[in-house]
Amino acid sequence: MRIVLHNPHISPWYKVGVGDIYNRVRSVQKYSYIFDFLYNRECKVYVYIDNIATSLSCGVVEFWTWVVINKFNPFKFVIITDLQKLTSNDVFITFIYRNFATIDGKMRKENVRFIESLRACRAYKVAQLSHYGYHTAMGSNNAKEAKIDLLVSESNLSKNSSYFRYHYGWYEKDVYVMPFVPKDRFQVKTDFSLRKRKALATGTLTYPIDDENFTSFFGGRILQPMRKEIYANSELVKEKCDSFISDASEHKREGGAPVKKWRGYNRFSGGVLWEIKKRARLALYILRIYFTRVSQRVYQGDREYMKFDIVGLYNKYMMFVNPEEIIGLPGIGFVEGMACGCAYIGLDSSIYSDIGMKQGVHYIAYDGTLSDLCDKISYYQENEDELEEIAGNGKKFIRDNNDPIKIMESFLQFLSFETQNR
Repeated sequence: MRIVLHNPHISPWYKVGVGDIYNRVRSVQKYSYIFDFLYNRECKVYVYIDNIATSLSCGVVEFWTWVVINKFNPFKFVIITDLQKLTSNDVFITFIYRNFATIDGKMRKENVRFIESLRACRAYKVAQLSHYGYHTAMGSNNAKEAKIDLLVSESNLSKNSSYFRYHYGWYEKDVYVMPFVPKDRFQVKTDFSLRKRKALATGTLTYPIDDENFTSFFGGRILQPMRKEIYANSELVKEKCDSFISDASEHKREGGAPVKKWRGYNRFSGGVLWEIKKRARLALYILRIYFTRVSQRVYQGDREYMKFDIVGLYNKYMMFVNPEEIIGLPGIGFVEGMACGCAYIGLDSSIYSDIGMKQGVHYIAYDGTLSDLCDKISYYQENEDELEEIAGNGKKFIRDNNDPIKIMESFLQFLSFETQNR
């Protein structure tokens, strides 16, 4: 069974991308553990490269540039050039966002060509649902057209999201749950008794969604409404909660995409001279990164929470909230904060009970309103012993259950069974 990754070099999924450098932004790389497992365990890493969402003019050129930037062994990779050469024993992994749906709602010729080719492909086809809230109907229709076999997410959306069920009615299985994995740097560094006896609020309030399907279903454009409420009322709740939530929409945008300046030039400028300067500066950036640490910030973040030490912040507080998306998905911050020994306050939802978390044991549940959030914070400000026990249980839960090797071994075992019993 070969695992074939679709465009692993495209941000923000696996590793530092050329697009990150090109646009001078930092991506979270939520699924780096998937790539790391395959890269470290397998003799070869199989990839399929096309020109979808490429920052350069050629996807293959960008892929090899990405290999250089991240200092990978180039001999580990095998590029698949034709999806029709995959067999029924192969597994093809892609993402809904950017491939089946785009943030601006426009399907480009590369996307259409990819979906047509994937439809005829015999491999077992897996699609990750991260960011599926952007033009959901488009993503669903194209995934159905491509005959996707398995949908994967951090929550069983078939059970936990009426919005998902409404748009993905053709998908009659459970969504396979692959939980978030915190990076190694998220650790306990400060004794619980030395932390602030109040809550920390983290996360980014992402760009409003201009999709009629979303707005008509929810009656608004906000993907994380509780983040919006905390952000708007930060002064009102400051005695109980310090908000580090940032609003991405404060950055000016055109056509649903951020307008970035790259070394003094607008990335959408045209002309031969601009193209020469762009590639020359990109080459210098690549050389600079290659001879330094990849993780060193040689580009600026477009998210405020990436501009401070998030590990240090979690270690300053006894509890925290990282509000979920309205479409049934948690934020990656919940596992990061718990790994730092900070008690998590989250929705009373099967999003958490499905993965074994118990309210009052591993986390603090609330009903999703600002008033109940404040009530829960007030209670635990007066009951520090209970709070410390929950924080400790939560930290242990993440350590025991969100291990990347265990998650990937279970996933590959599941895929092996599926491919053999189609």
